[in-house]
Amino acid sequence: MALSSALSGSWHPLRLTGTPMPPNLLLLCKILAAAILATGHFRILPDPFLPFIPGLDALVAPQVFKTTLQSVAVLSAVALLCNRTVRASALVLGSCLLVGVVSSKAYYGNNKTFVGLSLVLIGLSDFDTKPYLFRWQFSLVYFGAALNKLLDPDWQSGLFFDYWATAKVKNAVYLNLAPWLPELVLGKIMCWGTITAEFAVSLALFVPRLVPLALGLNVLFQVGLLEFTGNTFTLFFYAMNAATLAFVVWPERLRIEYDPGRGGILRTVLRLFDPDGLQHWLPSAETRYLTLLHGGRAYLGIAAVRRLLFYSPVFWLGATVLLAQMPSPFGRRVLVAAALALALVPFGLAGLVRRHKPEAPTLFS
Repeated sequence: MALSSALSGSWHPLRLTGTPMPPNLLLLCKILAAAILATGHFRILPDPFLPFIPGLDALVAPQVFKTTLQSVAVLSAVALLCNRTVRASALVLGSCLLVGVVSSKAYYGNNKTFVGLSLVLIGLSDFDTKPYLFRWQFSLVYFGAALNKLLDPDWQSGLFFDYWATAKVKNAVYLNLAPWLPELVLGKIMCWGTITAEFAVSLALFVPRLVPLALGLNVLFQVGLLEFTGNTFTLFFYAMNAATLAFVVWPERLRIEYDPGRGGILRTVLRLFDPDGLQHWLPSAETRYLTLLHGGRAYLGIAAVRRLLFYSPVFWLGATVLLAQMPSPFGRRVLVAAALALALVPFGLAGLVRRHKPEAPTLFS
C-alpha cells in the first residue's frame, strides 16, 4: 500500500481501510477502544495509590494524575475510532491502561494488563509484517494461566472451581448437577478441563495447521465462561475474542453472486454492513442461493451472510457496544448465545459450504 493512500483514511468510525494499520488489526483496536468507552472503563482509571513503581504517587496531585490519565485515554480512543494517527493512538491508549496498572495495586488486573499490552504491541507492529509480538502475548496469556492453575493444589483437587461456582457465582446448573456426582468430581472435571483447554490454545497457536482450531477453542472457552458467570470480567471477554482478528487474512474484495429476481431487501441490508466497499455483487440467473465466493470456497445462503458479517466492522463494533450496554447477566447470556448460534448452526441446506476452487482456503495466517 502506498504511503499517500495509507495516510488518507476517512474519519468514518466504521471504516477500516486507508490507514497505516492493516484492517484486521485496526478492527481489533477499535473493538478495545469501543469497549473502554462503552463500558465506561475510562472512568475507573485510577489516581496513584500503592504504586508498583515508587514515586508515581509523588509526581503530581492525585486528582490531576487521574484526570489527565482519563482525558488522554478518552481522546486516544476517539482518535483511534475516527482513524486519526491510528498507530500512535493505539500506543497512547494502551499506555494509559498500563500506567494505570503500575500506578495502583488496587486497579491492577490481568485483563487490563492484557488490553494495554495488546494495544501497545499492535501499535508497534508494521503494516506488512504479521503481528508476531501480539500473537506471542496472546499465547503467553493462556500458557501462564494454565501453568498457574496446574501448580495450584486447589485447582488440582477441584476445590477452587467448586467453591467459586457454588459460593461466588451460584451457578444453577452446577448447583443442580454437582450433588449427583461424588464430592468434588464435577469440580475436578471443570478444573482439569480448563487447564487442558488453556494449554491447548497456547500451544496450538504456534502450529499453522492448528491455528483455526485454537482460535475456535478460544472463542468457545470465552463464551462458555460468560454463559457460566454472566460476566465479561471487565474487558477480558472483549479482548480475548477480538484477539482472533490478529490471525485473520482480511479480504480486498468479496464476490457475491445472487438471483436478481429475489432477495433485494437482504442485499440492501448487507450493504449497510460494508462501509469499506468490500462486497462486489454480481447478478446470476443460475444462482439459487445467495453465494459468497471466497478463499477457495462457496458459502451458500446463511453461511454467506454470516461470512459477510464476520468481515463487517459494523457487526463487530455494534455487538461490542450492545454487549457493553446490556444491563443484566441474562441479557448478556442471550446476546452471546445468539451470536454463537449464528456462527455454528448450519441452518440446513442454506448453510452449506462447498469447495469452489482447488486451492486451500486462506482465512487465517
